[in-house]
Amino acid sequence: MKHHLLSVGVLALLFFPSASLYALQEALLFSQTTPGSVTTALSLTVNTCNGWPAPVGTPSIIRTGNQFSVSSQTVVADPAPPSFCGIEVYTTTASLGALPDGTYTVVWTFGLPGQPITVRGQFSLSSGSLQTVVDPAPFLGPWQEMVFALLLAGSAFTVFRSRSNYSLKRTAAGRLR
Repeated sequence: MKHHLLSVGVLALLFFPSASLYALQEALLFSQTTPGSVTTALSLTVNTCNGWPAPVGTPSIIRTGNQFSVSSQTVVADPAPPSFCGIEVYTTTASLGALPDGTYTVVWTFGLPGQPITVRGQFSLSSGSLQTVVDPAPFLGPWQEMVFALLLAGSAFTVFRSRSNYSLKRTAAGRLR
């Protein structure tokens, strides 16, 4: 039983690799102003009962071709008092400027030293108008797939072994009678 609980815990960590321990959901949203300037918003749905990393200040933006790397300094927000805590949305923005038609990728990184949180998003501009690109479902990275496969095989082996031992004990008990 202990092994099954441990497996479930590790699997939960594998299935939510991009979700930080603090945020319940992270997303990049895109908007366009009338003159054509594109703005991205980092939206974090957080549990304010816990301390959580909050991107602060003016974000650093680096454009390489059609990819933007955005990074923010981070502070840990203090937990809210119990009577005021709950689930809230925290948003911060960065202006990407006026851009020519094309598909763009934005990678926004923030977090504490040694614990980076990375959020990705894509958008397109066609005839100067913003077209959002639906982001595919999150996927496991190669090391996460390997660990998942090992945990799945280990769990299957444990279940098979425990059932084999049970049936052997029943057979042996039946022969003793």
